Amino acid sequence: MKSRGVELTLSHRKAKGDFTYNLRLTGSYTTNKVTNIDDPSNALDYQIQLNRPFQFRTGYRSLGLFQSQEEADAWYGGYQFGQKSLPGDIRYEDVNGDGQISNIDESILSYYNSTPRIMYGFHGSFRWKHFDFNFLVQGAAQRNILLTETARVMFYNGGSSNSFAYLLDAWAPDNPAAQYPQAWIDQRAMNNRNSDLWLKKAGYARLKSVDIGYTFSAEKLKSMGLQRIKVFVSGFNLFTISQLKEFDPEVENANGDYYPQQSSFNVGVNLTL
Repeated sequence: MKSRGVELTLSHRKAKGDFTYNLRLTGSYTTNKVTNIDDPSNALDYQIQLNRPFQFRTGYRSLGLFQSQEEADAWYGGYQFGQKSLPGDIRYEDVNGDGQISNIDESILSYYNSTPRIMYGFHGSFRWKHFDFNFLVQGAAQRNILLTETARVMFYNGGSSNSFAYLLDAWAPDNPAAQYPQAWIDQRAMNNRNSDLWLKKAGYARLKSVDIGYTFSAEKLKSMGLQRIKVFVSGFNLFTISQLKEFDPEVENANGDYYPQQSSFNVGVNLTL
Protein backbone atom coordinates (compact mmCIF):
# COMPACT_ATOMS: atom_id res chain seq x y z
CA MET A 1 0.00 0.00 0.00
CA LYS A 2 1.21 3.47 -0.83
CA SER A 3 0.29 6.41 1.37
CA ARG A 4 0.73 10.05 0.56
CA GLY A 5 0.05 13.20 2.47
CA VAL A 6 0.82 16.83 3.00
CA GLU A 7 0.93 18.95 6.13
CA LEU A 8 0.54 22.70 6.32
CA THR A 9 1.31 25.17 9.09
CA LEU A 10 0.66 28.89 8.86
CA SER A 11 1.36 31.24 11.72
CA HIS A 12 1.18 34.97 12.26
CA ARG A 13 2.38 36.98 15.23
CA LYS A 14 2.21 40.69 15.89
CA ALA A 15 2.76 43.09 18.76
CA LYS A 16 1.72 46.70 19.03
CA GLY A 17 2.07 48.48 22.31
CA ASP A 18 0.34 46.51 25.05
CA PHE A 19 -1.45 44.28 22.56
CA THR A 20 0.03 41.08 21.12
CA TYR A 21 -1.51 38.17 19.30
CA ASN A 22 -0.46 34.89 17.78
CA LEU A 23 -2.48 32.87 15.25
CA ARG A 24 -1.62 29.38 14.07
CA LEU A 25 -3.38 27.26 11.45
CA THR A 26 -2.43 23.60 10.95
CA GLY A 27 -3.84 21.08 8.52
CA SER A 28 -3.09 17.76 6.89
CA TYR A 29 -4.38 15.74 3.95
CA THR A 30 -3.62 12.03 3.55
CA THR A 31 -4.67 9.37 1.12
CA ASN A 32 -3.56 5.86 0.24
CA LYS A 33 -3.80 3.26 -2.49
CA VAL A 34 -3.52 -0.53 -2.46
CA THR A 35 -0.66 -1.37 -4.81
CA ASN A 36 -0.21 -5.11 -4.36
CA ILE A 37 -3.04 -7.59 -3.78
CA ASP A 38 -4.35 -10.73 -5.49
CA ASP A 39 -7.88 -9.77 -6.48
CA PRO A 40 -9.89 -12.80 -7.69
CA SER A 41 -10.07 -13.04 -11.47
CA ASN A 42 -13.87 -13.17 -11.30
CA ALA A 43 -14.19 -10.26 -8.83
CA LEU A 44 -16.96 -7.77 -9.50
CA ASP A 45 -16.06 -4.12 -9.88
CA TYR A 46 -16.89 -3.15 -6.28
CA GLN A 47 -14.76 -6.07 -4.99
CA ILE A 48 -11.56 -4.98 -6.73
CA GLN A 49 -9.11 -3.45 -4.26
CA LEU A 50 -6.04 -2.94 -6.44
CA ASN A 51 -5.27 0.73 -7.13
CA ARG A 52 -8.07 1.83 -4.83
CA PRO A 53 -8.02 3.35 -1.32
CA PHE A 54 -7.78 0.94 1.59
CA GLN A 55 -11.17 0.02 3.11
CA PHE A 56 -13.33 2.03 0.74
CA ARG A 57 -17.07 1.82 1.36
CA THR A 58 -19.33 -0.53 -0.59
CA GLY A 59 -23.05 -1.13 -0.36
CA TYR A 60 -26.37 -0.69 -2.11
CA ARG A 61 -27.94 2.45 -3.53
CA SER A 62 -31.32 3.34 -2.06
CA LEU A 63 -34.19 5.05 -3.87
CA GLY A 64 -36.40 5.92 -0.92
CA LEU A 65 -39.01 3.79 0.86
CA PHE A 66 -42.01 1.91 -0.51
CA GLN A 67 -45.24 3.72 0.39
CA SER A 68 -47.73 0.95 -0.40
CA GLN A 69 -47.91 -2.76 -1.17
CA GLU A 70 -48.86 -1.94 -4.76
CA GLU A 71 -45.72 0.15 -5.13
CA ALA A 72 -43.58 -2.61 -3.61
CA ASP A 73 -45.12 -5.28 -5.87
CA ALA A 74 -44.45 -3.18 -8.96
CA TRP A 75 -40.73 -2.96 -8.21
CA TYR A 76 -38.98 -5.91 -9.89
CA GLY A 77 -41.76 -8.38 -9.17
CA GLY A 78 -42.16 -7.39 -5.54
CA TYR A 79 -38.96 -9.10 -4.36
CA GLN A 80 -35.53 -7.84 -3.36
CA PHE A 81 -32.73 -10.23 -2.42
CA GLY A 82 -35.29 -13.04 -2.63
CA GLN A 83 -37.46 -11.48 0.09
CA LYS A 84 -40.97 -10.11 -0.33
CA SER A 85 -40.99 -6.30 -0.31
CA LEU A 86 -43.38 -4.53 2.07
CA PRO A 87 -44.46 -0.93 2.61
CA GLY A 88 -41.77 0.89 4.55
CA ASP A 89 -38.93 -1.23 3.12
CA ILE A 90 -35.97 0.36 1.39
CA ARG A 91 -36.26 0.48 -2.39
CA TYR A 92 -32.90 -0.49 -3.92
CA GLU A 93 -31.44 0.38 -7.30
CA ASP A 94 -30.78 -2.31 -9.90
CA VAL A 95 -27.19 -1.21 -10.38
CA ASN A 96 -26.11 -3.92 -12.81
CA GLY A 97 -29.31 -3.71 -14.86
CA ASP A 98 -30.09 -7.45 -14.81
CA GLY A 99 -33.76 -6.91 -13.99
CA GLN A 100 -33.62 -7.97 -10.34
CA ILE A 101 -32.40 -6.71 -6.98
CA SER A 102 -29.74 -9.09 -5.70
CA ASN A 103 -26.42 -9.25 -3.90
CA ILE A 104 -24.47 -8.35 -7.03
CA ASP A 105 -26.11 -4.91 -7.15
CA GLU A 106 -23.59 -3.77 -4.57
CA SER A 107 -21.34 -0.92 -5.68
CA ILE A 108 -18.80 1.57 -4.35
CA LEU A 109 -20.44 4.20 -2.14
CA SER A 110 -17.40 6.16 -0.99
CA TYR A 111 -13.64 6.07 -1.46
CA TYR A 112 -13.01 7.15 2.12
CA ASN A 113 -14.24 5.92 5.51
CA SER A 114 -14.27 6.84 9.21
CA THR A 115 -10.59 7.83 9.11
CA PRO A 116 -10.59 11.47 7.97
CA ARG A 117 -8.52 12.46 4.98
CA ILE A 118 -8.43 16.06 6.15
CA MET A 119 -7.65 17.21 9.69
CA TYR A 120 -7.15 20.78 10.81
CA GLY A 121 -6.77 23.05 13.79
CA PHE A 122 -6.81 26.78 14.42
CA HIS A 123 -5.29 28.26 17.57
CA GLY A 124 -5.24 31.85 18.66
CA SER A 125 -3.84 33.70 21.65
CA PHE A 126 -4.29 37.37 22.48
CA ARG A 127 -2.81 39.48 25.26
CA TRP A 128 -3.60 43.05 26.27
CA LYS A 129 -2.00 44.44 29.37
CA HIS A 130 -2.97 41.97 32.12
CA PHE A 131 -5.66 40.16 30.13
CA ASP A 132 -5.15 37.06 27.98
CA PHE A 133 -7.48 35.09 25.75
CA ASN A 134 -6.85 31.73 24.04
CA PHE A 135 -8.93 29.43 21.87
CA LEU A 136 -8.58 26.22 19.86
CA VAL A 137 -10.77 25.00 17.01
CA GLN A 138 -10.25 21.48 15.64
CA GLY A 139 -11.99 19.54 12.93
CA ALA A 140 -11.98 16.88 10.25
CA ALA A 141 -13.39 16.45 6.74
CA GLN A 142 -13.78 13.80 4.04
CA ARG A 143 -14.91 11.29 6.63
CA ASN A 144 -18.06 9.19 7.02
CA ILE A 145 -19.72 6.71 9.36
CA LEU A 146 -21.65 3.62 8.22
CA LEU A 147 -24.27 3.05 10.92
CA THR A 148 -24.54 -0.53 12.17
CA GLU A 149 -26.40 -2.70 14.70
CA THR A 150 -28.22 -0.60 17.33
CA ALA A 151 -27.57 2.55 15.31
CA ARG A 152 -29.51 0.99 12.43
CA VAL A 153 -32.12 -1.32 13.99
CA MET A 154 -34.64 0.01 16.52
CA PHE A 155 -35.37 -3.31 18.22
CA TYR A 156 -31.92 -4.86 17.97
CA ASN A 157 -31.56 -8.27 19.63
CA GLY A 158 -35.32 -8.54 19.91
CA GLY A 159 -35.64 -5.22 21.66
CA SER A 160 -33.29 -6.06 24.54
CA SER A 161 -31.08 -3.08 23.66
CA ASN A 162 -31.90 0.58 24.15
CA SER A 163 -32.90 2.40 20.98
CA PHE A 164 -31.74 5.78 19.73
CA ALA A 165 -34.38 8.49 19.52
CA TYR A 166 -33.72 9.33 15.85
CA LEU A 167 -34.95 5.84 14.87
CA LEU A 168 -38.43 6.90 15.98
CA ASP A 169 -38.64 8.55 12.57
CA ALA A 170 -39.42 5.11 11.10
CA TRP A 171 -41.87 4.59 8.28
CA ALA A 172 -45.50 4.01 9.20
CA PRO A 173 -48.78 4.66 7.38
CA ASP A 174 -49.14 7.88 9.38
CA ASN A 175 -45.47 8.82 8.85
CA PRO A 176 -44.90 8.35 5.10
CA ALA A 177 -42.13 10.95 4.91
CA ALA A 178 -39.97 9.06 7.43
CA GLN A 179 -36.21 9.02 7.05
CA TYR A 180 -35.82 5.39 8.11
CA PRO A 181 -37.53 2.11 7.14
CA GLN A 182 -40.31 0.46 9.12
CA ALA A 183 -39.50 -0.67 12.66
CA TRP A 184 -39.07 -4.41 13.06
CA ILE A 185 -38.60 -6.75 15.99
CA ASP A 186 -34.90 -7.66 15.90
CA GLN A 187 -33.99 -6.94 12.29
CA ARG A 188 -35.40 -7.21 8.78
CA ALA A 189 -32.63 -8.49 6.52
CA MET A 190 -33.76 -6.44 3.54
CA ASN A 191 -33.31 -3.17 5.41
CA ASN A 192 -30.30 -4.19 7.45
CA ARG A 193 -27.88 -4.06 4.52
CA ASN A 194 -25.04 -1.65 4.00
CA SER A 195 -26.45 1.11 1.83
CA ASP A 196 -26.14 4.83 1.29
CA LEU A 197 -29.17 5.29 3.55
CA TRP A 198 -27.00 4.30 6.53
CA LEU A 199 -23.87 6.07 5.31
CA LYS A 200 -23.54 9.43 7.04
CA LYS A 201 -21.07 12.22 6.39
CA ALA A 202 -19.11 12.94 9.56
CA GLY A 203 -17.06 16.06 8.97
CA TYR A 204 -17.05 18.57 11.81
CA ALA A 205 -15.52 21.70 13.32
CA ARG A 206 -15.43 22.01 17.11
CA LEU A 207 -14.56 24.86 19.43
CA LYS A 208 -12.40 22.66 21.61
CA SER A 209 -11.27 25.12 24.24
CA VAL A 210 -11.48 28.76 25.29
CA ASP A 211 -9.90 30.45 28.28
CA ILE A 212 -9.86 34.02 29.51
CA GLY A 213 -7.52 35.16 32.26
CA TYR A 214 -6.34 38.19 34.21
CA THR A 215 -2.93 38.39 35.85
CA PHE A 216 -2.42 40.83 38.70
CA SER A 217 0.66 43.02 38.53
CA ALA A 218 3.68 41.94 40.59
CA GLU A 219 3.96 45.32 42.34
CA LYS A 220 0.59 44.84 44.03
CA LEU A 221 1.51 41.36 45.23
CA LYS A 222 4.86 41.98 46.92
CA SER A 223 3.23 43.00 50.18
CA MET A 224 1.34 39.68 50.14
CA GLY A 225 4.46 37.58 49.62
CA LEU A 226 3.26 36.45 46.19
CA GLN A 227 4.93 36.68 42.81
CA ARG A 228 1.89 36.11 40.64
CA ILE A 229 -1.87 35.63 40.80
CA LYS A 230 -3.93 34.73 37.77
CA VAL A 231 -7.67 34.25 37.76
CA PHE A 232 -9.22 32.49 34.79
CA VAL A 233 -12.36 31.06 33.26
CA SER A 234 -12.09 28.20 30.77
CA GLY A 235 -14.41 26.00 28.78
CA PHE A 236 -14.04 22.82 26.75
CA ASN A 237 -16.12 21.39 23.88
CA LEU A 238 -18.26 24.50 23.78
CA PHE A 239 -19.67 24.46 20.26
CA THR A 240 -19.73 22.02 17.34
CA ILE A 241 -20.77 22.23 13.71
CA SER A 242 -21.21 18.68 12.44
CA GLN A 243 -22.50 16.87 9.36
CA LEU A 244 -23.33 13.90 11.58
CA LYS A 245 -26.63 14.56 13.36
CA GLU A 246 -27.14 11.17 15.01
CA PHE A 247 -24.06 11.11 17.28
CA ASP A 248 -21.09 13.07 18.46
CA PRO A 249 -18.90 13.48 15.34
CA GLU A 250 -15.92 11.92 17.11
CA VAL A 251 -17.86 8.69 17.67
CA GLU A 252 -15.55 5.69 17.64
CA ASN A 253 -18.09 2.91 17.13
CA ALA A 254 -20.56 2.89 14.23
CA ASN A 255 -23.22 1.28 16.45
CA GLY A 256 -23.32 4.42 18.61
CA ASP A 257 -21.78 2.71 21.65
CA TYR A 258 -19.72 5.72 22.58
CA TYR A 259 -19.70 8.17 25.47
CA PRO A 260 -19.96 11.63 23.89
CA GLN A 261 -17.62 14.50 24.51
CA GLN A 262 -18.70 16.56 27.52
CA SER A 263 -18.87 20.34 27.67
CA SER A 264 -17.28 21.71 30.82
CA PHE A 265 -16.50 25.05 32.44
CA ASN A 266 -13.85 25.87 35.00
CA VAL A 267 -13.12 28.86 37.18
CA GLY A 268 -9.78 28.96 38.94
CA VAL A 269 -6.90 30.86 40.49
CA ASN A 270 -3.19 30.21 39.92
CA LEU A 271 -0.85 31.34 42.68
CA THR A 272 2.93 31.65 42.37
CA LEU A 273 4.77 32.07 45.65
